[in-house]
Amino acid sequence: MPFHASGMRLLAVACLALALPLGAADAPALPATGKLLVATRKMRDADFAQAVILLVHSDAQGVIGLIVNRPTEVPLTHLFPKIKDAQAGKAPVYLGGLVAQGARGLVLSAEKKPPKTNPEKTPDKTSDAPPVFGRVSVISDATALERMALSGARPDVFRVYAGYTGWSAEQLRIELKFGYWTIATATESIVFDPHPETVWTRLFGPGG
Repeated sequence: MPFHASGMRLLAVACLALALPLGAADAPALPATGKLLVATRKMRDADFAQAVILLVHSDAQGVIGLIVNRPTEVPLTHLFPKIKDAQAGKAPVYLGGLVAQGARGLVLSAEKKPPKTNPEKTPDKTSDAPPVFGRVSVISDATALERMALSGARPDVFRVYAGYTGWSAEQLRIELKFGYWTIATATESIVFDPHPETVWTRLFGPGG
């Protein structure tokens, strides 16, 4: 699939479907930012089968997530040729979801803030790299991403995603009610697991 290094931006909420309203008593609570959605065996959508999704934004307006267990065969150097000699350049791009695959969100674990792309500006941590949980933040600026890769960012704390997943708050509540997802606590070891292809089985269990 084609990828383009330009056009990186903070991902917007996508309302993927309309649904009949739920009664207040029937509506499950929305999982918070930083939680994981783990697809159950009831999941009917093949695009989400065995998906493990880190929620990077969640409020009454909508929910955004990144699928953390679907690496592609596209190396990061395909997006950023300048980093071909950097350690991060050999890492795969991950398929974060089917929405806006021309945009990438970077989930990273780092104690320091990512490099500023404009020395004239001094954005705070929230606007520069919105926190997700713990040390894990998401950044969508292409120049900052490239600088981080060139500075020696490691795959165990640095991953790039093409696309994202999105729901209206109401739609996700309906999917939770029908049992398509279970909610789990995110950890750095899950988000940056060196064997993402087996994360779902280890979280959900082979006979679950």
